[in-house]
Amino acid sequence: TYNKIYTDAPANYFAYPPGILLSVLPFTTFLGDPRYLFVLVEILSAIIIYSILKKTKNDNLTEIIPLIFLFNLRWSLVLEQSWIDSLAVFVFAAILFVQTQKHLQRLILPLATFLITVKQSFIILPLLVIKGFGLKIREILISLALIAAIILPFFFWGPNDFVKRTITDYFAAFSQRISLSPRSLSFNSLWFEQAKTDLPNAALIIVSSVKYLAPRERI
Repeated sequence: TYNKIYTDAPANYFAYPPGILLSVLPFTTFLGDPRYLFVLVEILSAIIIYSILKKTKNDNLTEIIPLIFLFNLRWSLVLEQSWIDSLAVFVFAAILFVQTQKHLQRLILPLATFLITVKQSFIILPLLVIKGFGLKIREILISLALIAAIILPFFFWGPNDFVKRTITDYFAAFSQRISLSPRSLSFNSLWFEQAKTDLPNAALIIVSSVKYLAPRERI
């Protein structure tokens, strides 16, 4: 078994969506340690990166980049603060790979949607995928069915706790962020010049969403 970092802190709730819980479940059940999942996805991510770079026909680049990817920090603080990111990076790598395979491109949106069930901050990604690829209604419905199959059983198990732990508490943490410098080149600086206060987090999310989802003219 793995050592607990905070031995005096009872693990009385799970703050992430159930996708990550279901992902580590086989590894904790049969191997007793969720980190086996992250070892596996790190290796798979390197293989995918190698497969993509192999098409460049640059042997040095193809071999070096995956090795650099595998040679990343894995000390305790990094694992504590970004333990989900290995799985997220693997899904991103998978999205890039299926994009290069015409017969697999229908999997792009389901993969992007799965990330919502892993970490809440990826909530805008499926919208960007739909905007960028112009996917069909069938693919959107399949993705909605996927996210419903993963999330709804846990939601109905305890609706109030689910919403509080995975949505309210998670996004409330953004209110504790370090204030952006009013001298930076950002929407917050423009707002600060007029209102002499930081732009609310909800407004930042709305402005960012409108910016990235707005249609753009092709030059």
